[in-house]
Amino acid sequence: MKDLKKIVISVLVILSSLFLFCTLRSIPAAKLWDGYSVVYVPAGSDTAVVQEAFESAGCNDVISLENQFVPISASAETPEVSLALSGLESSSYLERRLLYFFDKNHEYRLYYVPVLYVRKAEAAVKFMNSRNITAAVNVSAAYPFLVPIVCLIFAGILVWFSDRRILCAFSLCIPVFFSFTQPFYSAAAALCLFMYGIFLSLKVWKRNNALPYLFRNRLLIAFSAVSVLCMFLTGIKCGMMFLLLTTSQCAVFFLMSAVSEVCDRRYSFRPVKIIPTRMISLSTEKSLFCLLVCSGAIAALFLFAVMNVRIVRPSSEKSLQLPSPYGTGNLPTIHDFVNWRWETLTYPYISLNESGSDRKKTNPKEGDSVSFMQYAQKDGKIQEIEKSIVYDRNFIDDSLKSVENLAYPAIEKMLGKNSSASAGYVISGMQAPTVLNVLILILSFCIALFFYIAQKQGRCIAVPRGVK
Repeated sequence: MKDLKKIVISVLVILSSLFLFCTLRSIPAAKLWDGYSVVYVPAGSDTAVVQEAFESAGCNDVISLENQFVPISASAETPEVSLALSGLESSSYLERRLLYFFDKNHEYRLYYVPVLYVRKAEAAVKFMNSRNITAAVNVSAAYPFLVPIVCLIFAGILVWFSDRRILCAFSLCIPVFFSFTQPFYSAAAALCLFMYGIFLSLKVWKRNNALPYLFRNRLLIAFSAVSVLCMFLTGIKCGMMFLLLTTSQCAVFFLMSAVSEVCDRRYSFRPVKIIPTRMISLSTEKSLFCLLVCSGAIAALFLFAVMNVRIVRPSSEKSLQLPSPYGTGNLPTIHDFVNWRWETLTYPYISLNESGSDRKKTNPKEGDSVSFMQYAQKDGKIQEIEKSIVYDRNFIDDSLKSVENLAYPAIEKMLGKNSSASAGYVISGMQAPTVLNVLILILSFCIALFFYIAQKQGRCIAVPRGVK
């Protein structure tokens, strides 16, 4: 029962950590929107000059604040459009969608240009700069797969050289997963040191006094301290996520220990490791080679970072946070548009006198319907016809199709091509490392190389004090 409790608690901690890693991920993607590039200008810029720049450069179908209308193909005199324009909508979708045309601090106005005209957008930016408008285009850059791949390859090498390959593979799964949710160069370097520490810890797995032995190990102390320092220098959020990673890693060890205890009870004879922990040396040929590989992995990250380093970041990008489907926040999505369309089309026909009814239902469920009477000419006579609007798959598909048929470049067209469960803000160009990131990489590389050289020369750096 005690072991079962350990297993359940450990599994819950691990699953909760994985969920938080996914929810609070920091994806450094400069390509904010599929199919569109973002041009941003100071909020107080002359819109006439900006429009002239796009027209002179040949940029068509630019999504801007100035060309947004009620996204329904109906006349402005219809009750649906009139009520939507009156501001009576409870979902406030029309108001919230305006957030897409400003950065988080409302210091810049945003324009979305189809990628077909990305080169022309750069020409438009040059035109604006010539008119004293400091505009810029958000650069296109893919997800930095090289960062987590380095961690994955290094983890594979550690598993191959480990004396307990299954345990090592299971232990390194969460750090590797973490690298995909926080794919920063400096964070990956810290993870390499962290994973090497896990690799060494498994050498004394299930031996008496293993924890005191590891806590006195200078190499593990140094690697742990540098890992924490590098993570927090990368960012407060990244540092807090690393502390969560450490907690989940402890849960992994508890889980493996509990499972091992349960498996051992099936046997009448339980073997005991007679060699004391203090006689186990962590400085072996395998561990030295893996430490050298760790240095090489950090060196590779350093080279990737130097290739993309930005010595001086434009002041306009220091805190520029732009809307993106990859961010976290409370920006409306295409799903909110569908719900708003349902509210708008049904709002004029919901009875005020109907008891217990929601006058404005902003979160309809599948199968909800509203019926009302209309008058239409049939066989030369005006007849009363009952019409129903049903919230179902057909309504959703019709809503998405109606966006494509809008006669102007609506923001909903971009949202439809980038459908996501949530949308928020991400830092512009955050995939480009700064000088601080490079210094963190240098620190990580030096600490790994120092311990490798020290142990190679026969210095007992990895041996606890008092051990002969």
